[in-house]
Amino acid sequence: MKCHRPWFEFTLRFNGKAGFCLFYRGQTVPVDLSKPLDLAQIWNQPALQEARKAIGEGDCDHAGCANCSYLKYQLTTPPYAHREMIPPFLSDRQKENWLKAIASYEAGEVRLDSFPVRYIFEFGTLCNIDCIMCIQREERTRNKDLIGAERLIEMKDYLSLADGFVIQGGEPFALPNVKAFLEFLAGDPCFSNTHLAFVTNGTLLGSFMDRLRPFRRVQLSVSLDAIGADYEAIRRKASWASTERNLLQFKETIAKDKPEWGINVSSVIMKSSLRHLSSYVAWCCANDIETIFYPMIARDFSQDEDIFNHPELLDELPDWQGELEAALAMCRGKGWQNAASTLSNIQKELLGGFARLRG
Repeated sequence: MKCHRPWFEFTLRFNGKAGFCLFYRGQTVPVDLSKPLDLAQIWNQPALQEARKAIGEGDCDHAGCANCSYLKYQLTTPPYAHREMIPPFLSDRQKENWLKAIASYEAGEVRLDSFPVRYIFEFGTLCNIDCIMCIQREERTRNKDLIGAERLIEMKDYLSLADGFVIQGGEPFALPNVKAFLEFLAGDPCFSNTHLAFVTNGTLLGSFMDRLRPFRRVQLSVSLDAIGADYEAIRRKASWASTERNLLQFKETIAKDKPEWGINVSSVIMKSSLRHLSSYVAWCCANDIETIFYPMIARDFSQDEDIFNHPELLDELPDWQGELEAALAMCRGKGWQNAASTLSNIQKELLGGFARLRG
């Protein structure tokens, strides 16, 4: 599989690291967020060109994509490389840029004269809750840096070529720089059709709705992991009743007057989420909110949740295989192929680890 993301996606993090998608573990480009950014120069840095070349030749290990979760677990594939997926209402500049990116991808070019179709902005680590497996926990204590909204506003000429932005933190709805950036976007007609995707915990959604209303296309990806008491044990300081209410109200808004908005939820597969996984998926099915799954990313502080590297933890979950089977059946029944495919691959990995443990 030839990954297309290095031709279409650009990620900028609060710590001054720039690169491709969030799964990319290769050489990034250091940038100084205290100064205006030259995207044309960053986007074609030698390190990124070398990675495109390696990926185009199928050498993903060399390119920094070894053990990529996106490739390994067949996670959702954005449709950038398909001409028919370009929305007809985009501006001529946006369409031209997207078509250039497709042509460069198909030709395997590594120095691009197109610019990103999608930007991923990790604005900072500030968050209002404390999740037991959060991969930002250690960084949050030592790094308070932010991407200033002014740095992005200075890049208007490049940003206005894109189809959309992914906005995340930390918790984006808790970050003042996110609010400032949205105010800029809402006031500029260049971004009237821009797609905004938020990776959020959903706890502050109710108070943020008025800031989202000016935008035509909004997608929420809400990190849940579980429901009820399991949710509150994983996502400490969060209330399941409040978060559930926020999600269902957002769905009501979609049905009422925002047909181009969307919502999905996600679950990190770990010991605490696997315990009652079928109940979580049943809630998703009952409310017609599609779920996606991610394998847990190992960290020293969360080894007691890491069932991938410590399959002995599965002994603490007597019906873990039944939970996976039931969840898979429900996903397949709803036609959620991405969720089913990812969960099936996760199931195979867990079964393999458990079998090796048993010898």
